[in-house]
Amino acid sequence: MTLFRVIKSQALVSNLENQAQELLHRIESTCSKVGLRLNAKKTEVMTFKTEHVDLKTLGGSALALTDDFKYLGSYIGSTKNDIRVRKALAWRALHSLAKVWKSSMGKELRKSISCCSRGHTPIWL
Repeated sequence: MTLFRVIKSQALVSNLENQAQELLHRIESTCSKVGLRLNAKKTEVMTFKTEHVDLKTLGGSALALTDDFKYLGSYIGSTKNDIRVRKALAWRALHSLAKVWKSSMGKELRKSISCCSRGHTPIWL
């Protein structure tokens, strides 16, 4: 039997490349002590106001660069992308109530459901 342990959505933040490299190596070392390993293929680096960063794992694998990623449900690099996704999710939730709008229930009850559902829909200004 094989036991898999997975840690998702971990973020490291650093102002300097050498500090980021040190943090990465410390995380890898700590993980290895408890039987975990860093998957370099699933680990990405995102930079701000920096041309090129070359972070490598302890094993020498280079980490891929990205300009956007999802962390705890939100897109970090692109507010525009985050808003687009959240609007699509809100529309999907609204359209999932199509049977309610078309049902034979009373008009006042449908209005009540409509008011309640709008209260939870995010509005972006």
